[in-house]
Amino acid sequence: MGPLALRVESDRKVDSTFLVSLMRSALERERRMLIQGIERTKQELARYERKYGMTSEQFYERFSAGDGLEDSEDFISWAGEYEILELLREKQRQFEGVHVHAG
Repeated sequence: MGPLALRVESDRKVDSTFLVSLMRSALERERRMLIQGIERTKQELARYERKYGMTSEQFYERFSAGDGLEDSEDFISWAGEYEILELLREKQRQFEGVHVHAG
């Protein structure tokens, strides 16, 4: 994706420095929330990994293939947490190239 532009339609004078600061703060807040979500999800995955003695990657591959893992509440929750982690990581990758510049 190329550069994005912000167009402000207002009859009043707008402080562009304030808007840039506001956008940077909003992006930083979203980044922090993503990182916190990733860390919480990784902690939850680690709990399942300790309980069942396999990595989440190993589990998800077996679970997805129907490889002898029943549809227990734990396994369904574990698979959901794994999928959430993948979604959060993808959002984090999308943020990597996002920067706010004035002017």
